[in-house]
Order: sequence, then structure tokens, then C-alpha cells
Amino acid sequence: RLAAGRASGSSANGVASAARHRFFDLSLLIILIPFWLPVLVVIGLAVVVRYGRPALYRSTRIGRGGIEFTIWKFRTLGLRGEPLGRFALLLRRTHLDELPQFWNVLFGSMALVGPRPLVAEDHHSLDNPGQRELVRPGMTGPWQVARTDKFDYSDMERLDRQLLEDQTLAFRWMTLARTAVLVLRSLRPSANGR
Repeated sequence: RLAAGRASGSSANGVASAARHRFFDLSLLIILIPFWLPVLVVIGLAVVVRYGRPALYRSTRIGRGGIEFTIWKFRTLGLRGEPLGRFALLLRRTHLDELPQFWNVLFGSMALVGPRPLVAEDHHSLDNPGQRELVRPGMTGPWQVARTDKFDYSDMERLDRQLLEDQTLAFRWMTLARTAVLVLRSLRPSANGR
């Protein structure tokens, strides 16, 4: 009975935590609609004008519960995987190509903060893919803001555990703030003027 009670309590805490984070995501997105929606429209129109239709690229990823979902990005690559141009490179460098994932968050397949969503092959190659299936994948997260060229999937899983162990809203605010700083830094011209 004691074990069953603990399991029930843990499950209830998990549901409450998921509901709290979902409310946080929706509240923040709705409040900020006047800021992010015009940016989405402008970037989408710019992609169509420069590179033609479609403006969006979609890909199937693994989400919460191991369920597949469609992720959206602005199209920045050609048919052979080559960058479409300097504007496309700018979108990729600043991660502004990922802004359409706000719709993924609104419709519930993603969260603002969570594990990086992976394609099925990469997801199932992890040592413990089940741990990241406990929560919604995120637009940003510990791995996204901490990664360098030397980071690998073992680092990703370690940082996934950090996210799962710290389900506080303070941790999410901190991750979003670090993400904002990284995006603002990436908008600055590089030394070669690009």
C-alpha cells in the first residue's frame, strides 16, 4: 500500500507539473503574440519573396510518450541540403528559422522549454530515450543553450536529466533568458561582416 501510495503521489505530481508548465507556455505565448506574430509574418514573406514557396519546412520528430509529430521551421535549405542564401544563413545562425514552432507549442506538441526534438533514428539511438518521452520536447532547453561543437548525445542526455530533475518555473525562466541572450548575441555582425 505504501509503494502504491508513493507511485500515485508521484503520478499526481507529474500531472500537476505538466499542467503548470502548459499554463505557463500558453500564458506567455498569448501575452507576447503582438511581438512574435508580426515577426513570423515578415520572415515568412521574406522567405517567399527571396526563395519562393513553400516558406515552411516540416519534419517528423518524436515527442511526449514516444508519439510522432510534425515540427515546423522556415525553409532555409535547398533540395540538396545547400543553404539558400545569406538571409537563410542568418535565419539559421540566429535560430529565427525555428520561430514557427510557436505553433507547435500552442497546439501542444511542444513546450517552450524541453528536450531537443529528434528524428526517430537519432531518438532511438540514445542510451535512454524513454526519459525524454516523459515531457514535451522544447523549442529551447539546457542542451540548446549550453551546446558547443564538442557536445554529443551523451551530453544531451545528461542535460535532459537535469531538466527532468528540475521542474520549477524558475528553471524555465532562466533557460528562456539564456536563450534570449544567445539570440541577441547572434544578431550582432561577425568579425568578417556577415
